[in-house]
Amino acid sequence: MKLLTLALVLVTGGVFAQATRSLGGVNFTVIDPVAYAFNADTGRLSAGQRFVIDGRVASISGAYLNLLDTGLNSFTLNAPMRSLSFGASVTIFVEVTRVNRLFGTADARIVRIEGAGVAAAQIQPSTGTRSLDGVQYQVITPEEYAFNADTGRLRPGQRFVMDGQVSSISGASLWLINTGLNSFRLSAPLRLDFMTNVTVFFEVTSVNSMFGMAEARVVRIETR
Repeated sequence: MKLLTLALVLVTGGVFAQATRSLGGVNFTVIDPVAYAFNADTGRLSAGQRFVIDGRVASISGAYLNLLDTGLNSFTLNAPMRSLSFGASVTIFVEVTRVNRLFGTADARIVRIEGAGVAAAQIQPSTGTRSLDGVQYQVITPEEYAFNADTGRLRPGQRFVMDGQVSSISGASLWLINTGLNSFRLSAPLRLDFMTNVTVFFEVTSVNSMFGMAEARVVRIETR
């Protein structure tokens, strides 16, 4: 069955001479999951190509979505999603960001995702600000903060405020639950217990995009 699908893809004259669908005035080529996996395996995918795929969820790990029948190819979400279960039907509009011809794998960012259980807006980060001493801090959740470190969206100097729970404190470093490996530098030692509810105002000081980690200094911390 797979060989038949592959032959159809090749006979059409281009790698993807198929129908297109428009999103925001941009055309995305319609392709099935098997053909997408095949073209990654044979090195026919290229960075910048845009596709729309109807498929089913295989797994979600952090910021990455994998569909059934697309092999080891991953799709990067704009925000973490926990509402999609195995086998859920989705439509994804994607743009290829990287192709590894040696291993036959490809990564792509999701421009839009539709389907049952999909949040209406995959916007990053959360909307709204809170003021501290006349300075605005962007409201963000711990999951979103971890996601933005993973995808390199965080930048030194950005200011955020989040409600979270204490994971651990080691010396002057604070870790919150659901923020991954990202640490927050305290101005003074604290003795907060595990799972203590806190509100943290902080400023990003460094970002390591390669390892998906960020550090930030805590401007103010409140217990709730």
